Amino acid sequence: MKTNVKETDVEKVKFLTQERCPKCDQLKTFFELGLRNQYKDVIVEIKREVDRQEFALLVAKHRLTSTPVLIYKDNVLTDTAPTKVSAFLKEAVNNQN
Repeated sequence: MKTNVKETDVEKVKFLTQERCPKCDQLKTFFELGLRNQYKDVIVEIKREVDRQEFALLVAKHRLTSTPVLIYKDNVLTDTAPTKVSAFLKEAVNNQN
């Protein structure tokens, strides 16, 4: 999973996370073990403590109140249950092709 946002990440799935976030850690584990890193090339991690400006812009734009969150274009997933995450990522990848 990539960290730090770059211009080439515009069409990536943005994963908003922060330190001391158990649900964020669970989602990272799901990416690695449950999905076997299948989507690692399409996800960019935006960590609150590292990417402060980008994180704040996305939080304000989408009126977010908690992490973790997945964002693809203007689609936002706040319910990060495994089945919903899988479907969200699959749709994002299909829209890129």
